[in-house]
Amino acid sequence: MSYYSRHDSGPSFSWEFFALCILLLIALLFIRSCSSSVAWNNGICSYCGGHYKFQQAIGHQHTTDYLYTCDTCGRSIEVAEHYMEVQDEITE
Repeated sequence: MSYYSRHDSGPSFSWEFFALCILLLIALLFIRSCSSSVAWNNGICSYCGGHYKFQQAIGHQHTTDYLYTCDTCGRSIEVAEHYMEVQDEITE
């Protein structure tokens, strides 16, 4: 009979742990997307009512964010992951 166990594969993680990590990652990405949509506010500045104008793309390690500045008050917002296109009104 052996005194020591031959099972030394190190700590084992269950599939529940990985599922929890994936769900947490999805939740964080969803919250980030919602936060960007709220900040964007259809291109209208929530402080003064002016319109956001594209300034520059900001590259991070794994994502690209976009910086917009209000044309009236000068406040800036950083929108995550997708370019928000400003739709100009067409006058005929």
